[in-house]
Amino acid sequence: MTQQDRVLKYMQKNGSITSLEMFDKFYIVAPHGIIRDLRKKYTILDEWVTKTRKEYDGEGKEKKVTIKYKRYFLDKLAV
Repeated sequence: MTQQDRVLKYMQKNGSITSLEMFDKFYIVAPHGIIRDLRKKYTILDEWVTKTRKEYDGEGKEKKVTIKYKRYFLDKLAV
């Protein structure tokens, strides 16, 4: 099973996948390539997800850090 097949199957089962999930579940480090190839056959929608989390610097001081990543959706109408 190819990486594209795994991502497509995951999206069909779960409704969406994030770039972080692609790395965590399938060790995909370049998710944009997989999505680009899937978009040749399917309609893939996306949105930016923004989260704020706490991190600590070397001195133990807490700071808030904002991270952004993409969530990809398989368009149900186009399948």
